[in-house]
Amino acid sequence: MITDLLDNLHKYSVLYPSISELIDFINEDDLNNLSVKTTSGRVTLIPITSVENENFDKTLLEAHQSQMDIHITLEGEDCIAYHPVDSSELVISKEYDQNNDYLLAHSNINQV
Repeated sequence: MITDLLDNLHKYSVLYPSISELIDFINEDDLNNLSVKTTSGRVTLIPITSVENENFDKTLLEAHQSQMDIHITLEGEDCIAYHPVDSSELVISKEYDQNNDYLLAHSNINQV
């Protein structure tokens, strides 16, 4: 998990070369105008507009092995929780799905 400013995104292109495609997209398009799922090269942007949800499960975590999520908060707040996947404090609720590159787990630590 990397938490940083959008202005520093270019610093990660050495570790993750595909980030340069995201940077190009950001430089060419206004993210505020993004309203549908958009793919540019190996980068897929999914606009998510959320409102406070009383049913939000703060213990549910999603993990990836080959892809990564990059959350760009344009307005308001974004709640992002993270935890080591190999921890004994996690209970896997959906085993890793290789085709869709994710697993779901619940943490018994409620520190969000």
